[in-house]
Amino acid sequence: MDLVTLWAIMSVAFLGSLGHCIGMCGGFVVAYTTAKIDPSKGKLYQFLSHLAYNIGRITSYVIIGVIFGALGSIFIWNKVTMGSFYIVIGIFMILMGYSLMGKIKFLTSIESSLAT
Repeated sequence: MDLVTLWAIMSVAFLGSLGHCIGMCGGFVVAYTTAKIDPSKGKLYQFLSHLAYNIGRITSYVIIGVIFGALGSIFIWNKVTMGSFYIVIGIFMILMGYSLMGKIKFLTSIESSLAT
């Protein structure tokens, strides 16, 4: 692999992840900032709060990745298993969408217990 190809791959990966991060995580950061960080406190406090949030977020992603990676290495993933998995996840995503629209109550007990 030559250097130009490597730089192209790295650039596309960086720009793609940046767009994903702004689109997916930006709302979480804004919601967290307005709800949890007191703007009357100093800049150092705000910086440390953001730093703690991001360290916790990245650590959570790493732990979830390790768990699912370990689970993925246990199962035998053939076409039937993958198809079944995709169907279950698809149904879960549809239910979550209806829940976010307020059409159904899905996982309400878990959401309310985590909010308190």
